Amino acid sequence: MYKIKYKKIRNGGVVSYGVKQVKIKRPCTVIIPTTFKDKFVTDICENAFRGIGCIGSVIAPDARVDDCDGRSTVILPSGLMTIGRHAFAGSSINKLVLPRGVKYIEWNAFEDCSELTSVTLNDGLQEIDMYAFKNTPLDKIDLPASLYAIDGTAVEGCSALSEISVADDSEHYRAESGCLIDKSDGAIVLAANRFTVPTDSTVNKIDFSACVGRAIVAVDIPEQIECIGSFAFSDCKRLESVVIRGAKTIEDSAFDGCSVLREVTLPACLERIESMAFDDCNALKVIRFGGTREKWKELTQDVNILWRSKTDRLTVVCSDGEMPFPV
Repeated sequence: MYKIKYKKIRNGGVVSYGVKQVKIKRPCTVIIPTTFKDKFVTDICENAFRGIGCIGSVIAPDARVDDCDGRSTVILPSGLMTIGRHAFAGSSINKLVLPRGVKYIEWNAFEDCSELTSVTLNDGLQEIDMYAFKNTPLDKIDLPASLYAIDGTAVEGCSALSEISVADDSEHYRAESGCLIDKSDGAIVLAANRFTVPTDSTVNKIDFSACVGRAIVAVDIPEQIECIGSFAFSDCKRLESVVIRGAKTIEDSAFDGCSVLREVTLPACLERIESMAFDDCNALKVIRFGGTREKWKELTQDVNILWRSKTDRLTVVCSDGEMPFPV
């Protein structure tokens, strides 16, 4: 009913095996053994289950087996440590329960799993890499205390995501108002579609890719946020209005690809706008800047914040009058 191919993995002097490829002829229970050739099975390798359309649940060996409506259930080995790149990408998985030993979810592991609505992450998980759950219908994600690294793109394109939580005993993160906040530096590292930037003075940055691809329409960023990180809001295709009240720095490509963004309000205290900060914001017509026209010229004289021809100028409204941009 199914066939598993394995791949030998060497990590220093330790040998284990990973699941290289799985073929499923018809719906069944696929049991991945804990060992193969007397070595632990530690990895689901790159592309192992990619695109398989008959999978329902992928679960830990001690998890409850649900009725999968005629689909296969995959039971993961207890010694599993890594879910590899594109391991389940584009498959029909609808439920995920990870074994307690999993430490890493790599790039694009569950990308484009269009039916994945339930995810249970294990305590012991340490890293979730780029695009891990991209374009899935998850409406919430609960993060374990053990997690110490998650990329903002991990939930890019998850248009239903409305809730992010983290275990209360996490030493690395706390969750508030739809935001995941790094306790060490006060940066927002991840945000849901429905989020409010906390006004807590310890929160001071929106980090790299924290809100990339979110289904937000407007954002109001309070005064204590000093920096908008690279790609923080890039590819937010529904974003129409941005108000930034106190940032000193807007890093490169922060709002790149926000194709319906029409109006931006920037504070007088702004000190630096980096390259392509508003690139591909083709609907942008007005930037309201709290400083003078001279200061705006200084901010933008040595950097292209967006590619825009002189025949397709926008208007910058400053404290002492308006000016076309680019000049």
